[in-house]
Amino acid sequence: MVLLFGLIVGHGLLDAIAYIQICLNTFPTKSHSDRHPAETSLCMLHAVALQSELIDIPGGAQALSSALNRTSLLYECLCELPPESSKKLSSFMLFDAAADALQIASRLDMIPPLCRFVEGVLVKGKDFPALVHLHKRVAFVYQQLMVQKRRLDFSHFLVQMHQGCDLKIIKRIIFVEPPCTPLSDFIGQVRDKIGDDRVEIVGDCLPQNPQDGKVYLKVSFLTALENNKFVHCVPSGGGQRLKLFLTTEDALPSLLPWSCVRLVEEKMLSPVEVALEDVRSTVDRLSSAIESKPTNLVLLQLALQGSVLATVNAGPEELVDTFLKPFLLGEKISYTPEHNKLRVFLRQLLKKAEAALDLHEKSISTEHSALHLQLKEGFARLKRTMSPKLDPKLYATPTS
Repeated sequence: MVLLFGLIVGHGLLDAIAYIQICLNTFPTKSHSDRHPAETSLCMLHAVALQSELIDIPGGAQALSSALNRTSLLYECLCELPPESSKKLSSFMLFDAAADALQIASRLDMIPPLCRFVEGVLVKGKDFPALVHLHKRVAFVYQQLMVQKRRLDFSHFLVQMHQGCDLKIIKRIIFVEPPCTPLSDFIGQVRDKIGDDRVEIVGDCLPQNPQDGKVYLKVSFLTALENNKFVHCVPSGGGQRLKLFLTTEDALPSLLPWSCVRLVEEKMLSPVEVALEDVRSTVDRLSSAIESKPTNLVLLQLALQGSVLATVNAGPEELVDTFLKPFLLGEKISYTPEHNKLRVFLRQLLKKAEAALDLHEKSISTEHSALHLQLKEGFARLKRTMSPKLDPKLYATPTS
């Protein structure tokens, strides 16, 4: 979040020299790494990059940047480390300290590329004790990575900077926050940092009457597709939905909790495609709840409530009446692949809901009996009304 605040407020971000001296001279026994692990790691890697230039390592800082999937370690670090400071530690001590910093910052996946980068230097210098230490560290890191079954599901937020009466987008930045961070909490963090006098934070909705010369920050949830690819959905008129596919400059989560968006691709979904996505996401939630080991009862109940209870979801029946009823009545309209996929996913929804209901019955205690009975009645009603309408024999061959 540091870069965004610096862009808006325009003040100094870090006491550059003092901070890097802390990183180099007192790390790891006494440092700011506990409070600023990501920044500490980036400072250490910045020092490694500078030293690789000074001692003429093949490829230098750019080779290290490529190995770690960073844009440029020489220019992106906030500490502005002077070249002479990197001479305070020997080459291998600096590499080792950087690896320690990455470990504290929970970026174990970046240590093996760093070790491979320095391995050639140690082999050339015949520093065999250092090589033994290097290989032990790599082995330890891979053991830890094997223990970590999966990465945490971080919360991702898109911050769009709009300016002027036309609300022109001047910057898009994606932030990574701890799992399950509410949107309101993240907006509060932004407001506490920059205040309301210079910009206006508008959440997920832009103002109706924007003021010229003022900057507006629109903050929205994001869904991660890959380490550097995200998707953001924006409702549109007529039941349509605009999907924005965002590609960041760096993979996330990274050493810093943000990355600028470098590429934006748009796709407009038709109403039936929107319905298809909604049903698919409901099926995915049910599948995740069923497959979680041990059974997460809260997740299972939320998934069931979102699929079979009429009080919170009349969606499946409404989707059948809206998109599939014309075919049941024999109307001559085009039956597209999306309509067929919707019918298939609605059938899957019934099967997954039934499996989830059986699992819920086996997992609950007597205090949840009333809720289970409510879920069971909701599913019975849903199956009774929907199953006859989803029979494949009722649907004609697609027409041109």
